[in-house]
Amino acid sequence: MLLRLVIEHVRDQNWTAVAIDFVIVVLGVFMGIQLQGAYQNQRDQQLVNDYLHRMHADVVLSISSTQNTKKFITKNLENLLLVISSTAECSIADDKKDTFANGLFHMGKAIPA
Repeated sequence: MLLRLVIEHVRDQNWTAVAIDFVIVVLGVFMGIQLQGAYQNQRDQQLVNDYLHRMHADVVLSISSTQNTKKFITKNLENLLLVISSTAECSIADDKKDTFANGLFHMGKAIPA
């Protein structure tokens, strides 16, 4: 329909109408490009927010795992100190035999962060 009107205006040499038709087409294309850019920016912002939420969850999990590892290493250190003192004294108290065995079991283990 628009093409037919433009051809009719050109035949009639109605240059004002041709210019108005041209401006309408250009404005339509410009608005379409602007709307597409706004939609793309909104999509990009949503992706950024999603990534930030996922990174936050990963950091929280990492902190929790590191704290648990720290507790284990601290407990294991106590057991290893008992192993060292018991071997230096060549005796183990009866109530500390399980702790001594646990210290021997975990001796030399390295736990990555």
